[in-house]
Amino acid sequence: QLVVVGGGVAGVSCVEEAAACALDCCEQQAAAVVEQMVAAITLVSASQTIKGIANFVKLSDALQTFDLVEEELAAIASRHASVTVVHGVAEHTQLHDSSAASGDGSSPQSCLHVRLLSPTATAAAGSLVRLPFDKVVFCTGAEPRSLLPHAHPRVFGLRDTHTVQHLAGVLGAMGGDAWCW
Repeated sequence: QLVVVGGGVAGVSCVEEAAACALDCCEQQAAAVVEQMVAAITLVSASQTIKGIANFVKLSDALQTFDLVEEELAAIASRHASVTVVHGVAEHTQLHDSSAASGDGSSPQSCLHVRLLSPTATAAAGSLVRLPFDKVVFCTGAEPRSLLPHAHPRVFGLRDTHTVQHLAGVLGAMGGDAWCW
């Protein structure tokens, strides 16, 4: 089980690559292995909209071009049989040493505790669910760093389409004086 936290470009790209690798593995293995690979990747996103890339072109060793695309969270699961999606917020991780055995001889499994933002077939919105994992990847982005020691109304940190839209709204609200600070 692979769990990826984050519905931005990094998280979606991670899931896409893992799903492609799982598919390649399945094509080379017996049917029994294929059954184990189905739904082995879970994407956790706090947003119903995820971001990915399309039309990727490598122009040189250091230069590439691509389009940023936004789509519904469920779209990635519809493209890949090995992917399930969870609309929720990761609250904490419970890690276990894979070499340690519990009292009944089984190995305890690490899991991610997620607060659901939307209901699932088995749990209501607001429920805390456990997602067991063998590997977990956190692709939760970063906060932009400001050079000012405190927030300032005329300083904006841009890092994604939402912050660009916020800035556009602020500039639009300022009218003709937007560029005359």
